[in-house]
Amino acid sequence: IREKRGLAYSVGSRLDQGKNYGYCFIKAGTEKKKVETVRKIILEEIKKLQQLEQRDIEETKEQLIGYHTLESEDSEKVAVNLLNEEMNGNAKEYYLYPEKISAVSLEAVKEVAKVKDYAFVAVVPE
Repeated sequence: IREKRGLAYSVGSRLDQGKNYGYCFIKAGTEKKKVETVRKIILEEIKKLQQLEQRDIEETKEQLIGYHTLESEDSEKVAVNLLNEEMNGNAKEYYLYPEKISAVSLEAVKEVAKVKDYAFVAVVPE
């Protein structure tokens, strides 16, 4: 969207979850006339997740676990993560992260990546 097609000034995503909720959002800063094109491309990219292979999942698991390991060397980040986990009911979950990431299956990723219901919001000038 940004690098290949130059359709947006910025593009990003975020995953947020709690004890009783979870959501993912994707954002793009673009011109009003390009909003629909960008929306379609985002949905196409999400659909491509159905083509993931086991090696893709394993590489991603390694990256996530590696990042978690590095982050665990920063006491401030550990404190923030433990606080977040405790707010969701169980700080011990922080220490189970590598085990839980390792248990994620290709099928589970593909199921979560199916576009079912989604909200689309565009904030544009009149």
